[in-house]
Amino acid sequence: MILARDGRGKITAPVLGTRTTNKLQGALTTAREILQTTPTAVRIAVHLFEGYESPSRGKPLAVFSLADMADEEEDDEEDEL
Repeated sequence: MILARDGRGKITAPVLGTRTTNKLQGALTTAREILQTTPTAVRIAVHLFEGYESPSRGKPLAVFSLADMADEEEDDEEDEL
């Protein structure tokens, strides 16, 4: 389960991942795509899917934000130099 949140922490886009090969990597890829294409999203959390009643129960498997993605891009540019 992928949860996109806005600046106030409100869930703006709950998405159930459907990639079948390498499920965690697929969920992370989908999460990055959602973060890049959803204007209100500033943070993403990837959770184990435990049912629609409580999508954000428990500790997430991964959490990252737009700032994290920007930092990754800067690191990639430095590595190319």
